[in-house]
Formats: sequence, structure tokens, C-alpha cells
Amino acid sequence: MIKVVAKRLLSAVPTLLALMTLTFFIMKVVPGGPFDEEKALPPEIKANLEAKYHFNEPVWKQYGRYLGDLSRGDFGPSYRYLGGRTVNDIIGDALPVSAELGFYAIVFAIAVGIPVGVLSAYKKNSWLDFSAMFWAMAGVSLPNFLVASILVLVFSVHLGWLPPALWEDWRSAILPVITLAVRPLALIARLTRASMLEALATDYVRTAQAKGLGMGSVLFKHALKNALVPVVTLTGPLVAAVITGSFVVEFFFAIPGLGKHFISAVTDRDYPLIMGVTMVYGVIVIAANLLVDLTYAWIDPRMRVG
Repeated sequence: MIKVVAKRLLSAVPTLLALMTLTFFIMKVVPGGPFDEEKALPPEIKANLEAKYHFNEPVWKQYGRYLGDLSRGDFGPSYRYLGGRTVNDIIGDALPVSAELGFYAIVFAIAVGIPVGVLSAYKKNSWLDFSAMFWAMAGVSLPNFLVASILVLVFSVHLGWLPPALWEDWRSAILPVITLAVRPLALIARLTRASMLEALATDYVRTAQAKGLGMGSVLFKHALKNALVPVVTLTGPLVAAVITGSFVVEFFFAIPGLGKHFISAVTDRDYPLIMGVTMVYGVIVIAANLLVDLTYAWIDPRMRVG
């Protein structure tokens, strides 16, 4: 197991390097720059800014300079906060918020989605099955901003139970967490149902039923563990997608997370902040995939590699 983790970590280095290189040169190719504004700066001021941040150097030299800074864990200054906060400061403040939001959302999605999928498979073609799959299809189809609008309209405007925005206490976290969890919950429920139906039709489950085992033992001890393998396959990318795809939710609910800064960085052409957020998201995706591999080995010992 340790060898597997070491190999994956070593393979992550060229992946992150390729991601960083591609992002860096794409930003250099795109027209415009961080100091291009509606009201043009005086030429001497713009020239001084470009010299300060090395924009007057060849691209290959800028790339080498950034690579050297990155090797020391320095993402550089933010162009949006000239003379103020660095990208490291922004990520340090915003990443815990995005991670907390994503963590609650994925836990909620798994805690609700798997039982719903199991019950739907057990009650196949019943009203419970049809109702659950109807709402699962709606959850997959509806965009986040529409779900957020409906939740705020019902629970904040009409009922007044929950605050409509911000990230202050547990009450303010309920609506954004549910909004972000709706799609992964629906996907997990649908896949769990399909996997459980396949598992319930296998010989070992029929044998367990023939031995007189209770349905609870058959469902959760025998069928569910094997049915979870494809669910885990989906959950890994979903973890990364939930954390990295919370832009709309964070913007809608005015949450000071990383997604909000990423959107403003793209608008402002804040290259160091774009690079820093992209690298952080790359690390999250790789870590999620590694977690999936380790979970495979826990669920099914046949998948363990020395």
C-alpha cells in the first residue's frame, strides 16, 4: 500500500508541472493584461508596473522565474491588491472556507444518496422508487443557481427560517451546503440503485437469502459492500468537483471562498492568483483520486497492490 501511495505521489509531480505550464502559457497567449483598464494608465506608470512585475522580460524568463518561486511555495503577489496581500495570503484565508463548504456538501450527499439508492433498489418499481428517481433526475438536471434561488425564496423569503447569504454560523451554511450537494446526491443515489440491483441479482446474494439471513443483513452486509465499488469511482471525482466547482454557489451566497477569488482573478487578469488557485485545485483533484484508490483497497482486498 505504501508503494502505491508513493508511486501516485511521484506521478503527481509531472501532472502538476504540466498543468502549471499549460496554464501559464495560455494566460500569456490570451490578449490583454492585468494593467489594461477602461481608463488607460499613463505610459510611464504602466511601464514601471510591467518592470516591477517582470512583464518586460521574455516569456521563457518569466516562466523560469515563476517556476523558481513555486519551488519555494511562493505563488507571488496578487495584482489585484498591489502592494498588499499575496496569493499565499488569499489562498490561506479562502481555501478553508471552500474546503469546509465542500466537505459538508459531499458528506451530506453520501449520507443521503446511498441510503436512498439502497431503498430504491430494495423497493424496485414501487412508488418510493419512482419518487426517489424522479427527484434524483431533477437534481441532476437543475443548475445550482436555480436550486439556490428556490431554496432562498422558500426558506429565507417566505418562511424566514434561514439567512439568505454569508458564511457566519451553522444556520447560514445550510442553504449553500444543500445547494452544492443536490447534484452529487442525485448522482450517488442513481448509481447506488443501479449497483444494488446488479448486486441483488448475483448468486452469493441469492445464497444468503436461501440461508435465511434477514434482508437487512443481505442488503448492507453482502450486497452493499460490493455495490459501493462503482459508487466510490464516482465519489472521487465528485469530491474534487464539489470543492472546485463551487464558484456559482459561493458567488450566489456571498461566501468568501476560493471560487469567488478565482472568478475575480479571471476578470482582473490577476495571473498569479489564477495560477495559485489552479495549482491548489490540481492538488485537490489528485488527492481525491488517490483517496479513491485507497478506498478501493479497503472495500475489495482483491484490488490491493503491493
